[in-house]
Amino acid sequence: MWIFLHADIEIIERHHHSVDAFPDSGRTLPFGSGATVFSNYVDLKIKNTSPHPLQLKLWLTDTCLKGQLLSDQPSARKYHIIEKSHRFVRHAHRDGNHFRFNEIYRETYEKGVKLGEEKIFTNFAPMVYEVTATRI
Repeated sequence: MWIFLHADIEIIERHHHSVDAFPDSGRTLPFGSGATVFSNYVDLKIKNTSPHPLQLKLWLTDTCLKGQLLSDQPSARKYHIIEKSHRFVRHAHRDGNHFRFNEIYRETYEKGVKLGEEKIFTNFAPMVYEVTATRI
């Protein structure tokens, strides 16, 4: 998912993880910027909006899923992904459980000039690990 946010690709449909399964220790991408991958279900639909063909190349290492998005031409546009409004919420109407909220935005640039900013996702998910003051 993260790789598609940095390309001339429209996200048609995306299903995020239904829970926040692990704390931020070691997290390198903003919470909720991925997509669920589960066999035989539609998890992610994308549309190539560039005039050029794209090739997705994926592979696994011992610890990571790696990927490249390849094209026969470089894109004139560059994208920057930012997280806004990140917070932890204790939801009184849901047994006092803790939830995580954030919004993911994409800024579009061409030749160093910012063309715009769009909200891509809003995430709200229960935290399924033990919540301590040091984690929130």
